Amino acid sequence: MLKSKDKIGRIADFLRGILVRILLLLLTIIVPSLLFSINSTQKVSDLFHSLKKDPQALRLFLLKMPKGGELHYHWDGSSYPENLAYDIRNDSFCYDAALVGVEAGDEFCPKKDKLNDFGDNPDLYQKVVNNWSLTTNFANRVETNQHFFQYFLGTEPVTAKYSGRMLADERNRAATQHEAYMEMTYILDVPQMLLLGSQINDNSSLKNMEQQLASSNVTSLVNDITKSTNDYYQQSQKILGCGTAQAQVGCKVKVRFLFSALRNFNSQTVFSELYVAFKVANQDPLVLGIDLVGPENSYNASRDYTLQMQMVHFLHQQFPKVHVRLHAGELSLEESPPNFMRYHVDQAINIAGAERIGHGVDIAYETNGLQVLREMARKHIAVEQLLTSNEKLLDIKGKDHPLPLFLRYHVPVVLSTDDEGILRTTLTNEFYKAVTRYNLSYAQIKSMVRNVGAYNFLPGKNLWRNLDAYQPVKMCAGNVLGSREPSASCQKFLASSEKAQLQWQIDGQLHQFEKNIVGEMS
Repeated sequence: MLKSKDKIGRIADFLRGILVRILLLLLTIIVPSLLFSINSTQKVSDLFHSLKKDPQALRLFLLKMPKGGELHYHWDGSSYPENLAYDIRNDSFCYDAALVGVEAGDEFCPKKDKLNDFGDNPDLYQKVVNNWSLTTNFANRVETNQHFFQYFLGTEPVTAKYSGRMLADERNRAATQHEAYMEMTYILDVPQMLLLGSQINDNSSLKNMEQQLASSNVTSLVNDITKSTNDYYQQSQKILGCGTAQAQVGCKVKVRFLFSALRNFNSQTVFSELYVAFKVANQDPLVLGIDLVGPENSYNASRDYTLQMQMVHFLHQQFPKVHVRLHAGELSLEESPPNFMRYHVDQAINIAGAERIGHGVDIAYETNGLQVLREMARKHIAVEQLLTSNEKLLDIKGKDHPLPLFLRYHVPVVLSTDDEGILRTTLTNEFYKAVTRYNLSYAQIKSMVRNVGAYNFLPGKNLWRNLDAYQPVKMCAGNVLGSREPSASCQKFLASSEKAQLQWQIDGQLHQFEKNIVGEMS
């Protein structure tokens, strides 16, 4: 009997010894890696702090830093005019000064305004560059706004023809900014939406409007839009050479779309736009959600704001898997009466159910502003901050901008460019403005990068079980975040979530950056 107990004891001791060795081995692998990561982050933070005294060195640092990507990006305002001018060099377009844009065919413009003649007409080239972006010093902000929104109508013939070329250019530019992901806002075919809206004879209830649209030929339209979106994406893939030995850097940037309705039409047209957008997003994996865009202080948008939020809520109940991001609170007191600014973000969240807010500039003017800020923090509703856009279009900057307020109340923040080409900015420039104007720490801008991964609309579970502290799910705990060889349990989790894969990629890029940047800038 004793011999049997001794044998069991020796076996137990042997097994304990093996377990101790395994634990020691794991500690020798994991702990040094974690300590290295912590030490590396601190060194980068110290370097970052020192670079605030040298703006150009800071800009170099931010250019090299992974920035996650863009969550607020309008594809048709993203191309620099110089690139569009190159695209149309062999076309029959001509410049129409009244439209600040282009027309096709000789009958619309004088011969001297032919856009395929830029080489012999430098004045025309400069005029086009100035008018297709905000390079010009306008007399006032109202003129700037009018010019900005006129651009989209004026350049539509070009942007429609060169959609694939534009997307390829945007992806390449994003890659050079060290971005991994872009969620682009795409406007539906406006003439088609106006026609569809005109077919609604009874707008007495949202249910009536839905039933009339459901009985129309909307399925064919939805399928056509789905096809054109995928064609546009595939054109960019082909231009970039994705999947070939000649693949350009833009192939590494994942792209998905949000379809948006223009809010400044009548209620029938806006509902039609939203209905089609929801249906497209419900069936097309490339389209993740919907949005509402356009000036919030226009007549129809201000009159019908609450109704439009109810439309989004109503349709979201029919299509619950479709995500909702809304432009809300893109208003300033100089151009809007106080009553317009009391509820836009509030209703976007609490009526429409927005999961992310674009702009939110008027938050400090809202009646329930404090409650909304706390609610956004508690529910993890991110806000997209667009510093250059707010400065140029609303004249909101410096102490008048709400970025510090959102940070103060722990609302998750991401930085974006909005309309990169028209506004003549880059994501690096947005980070630079945020750091230099608001004295942000490295930890704060790193959070903004990680938030791109956490708050995008890609399918799958979040990598972070604690979104505030960026603590990974249990399956990935103990791993070096972003490592090339995660544990088996972590690999299984990542394989199940497209969102988590992007988050893992972003953290891997940050880890590599922190490992190298101090030495590179010494």
